[in-house]
Amino acid sequence: MTTTSSGADERRNAIGKQLMRAAQNGRVQRSRRIVELLRGWPGLGRWINAAMRAAAGNGQNATMRVMLDYGADVRSIDDEAIRVAAYGGHSETVEALAAIIFAPDSWHGKDLPEILVEVTVLHENIRASYPISKDKLQVADTIIKNQALACWERVKSA
Repeated sequence: MTTTSSGADERRNAIGKQLMRAAQNGRVQRSRRIVELLRGWPGLGRWINAAMRAAAGNGQNATMRVMLDYGADVRSIDDEAIRVAAYGGHSETVEALAAIIFAPDSWHGKDLPEILVEVTVLHENIRASYPISKDKLQVADTIIKNQALACWERVKSA
């Protein structure tokens, strides 16, 4: 027998799946409405992260940014968002995510080798997760390195 609480959770999970579909398909306003509907539910963060990753995997930058605005973790599940964006060949999405990962505010007090370690971590996470083509991996690597070096230029002069 299902309790009222678990029945409510099941309904919220069904709505969370709708959020993922809306984000994946670039439906910005619907995504916002669903998040607002679920606001205050302890399981919301999991769905916001999943929706952000789904949007990234389809190159849906607008809905991905909405999920980030609602608190999605760009680094969740071993950088899955940037991994699926790279696999899908969504270079603008990879660039947007790399810009967040290498936001200078997060790197003050760090040196270039520490930043470059993150470049290697991202490369290995992307390479190891999906059967990505060499061309797509090279594009993602270039974008990530450029964002990391731009970050370093701002951090070292601060």
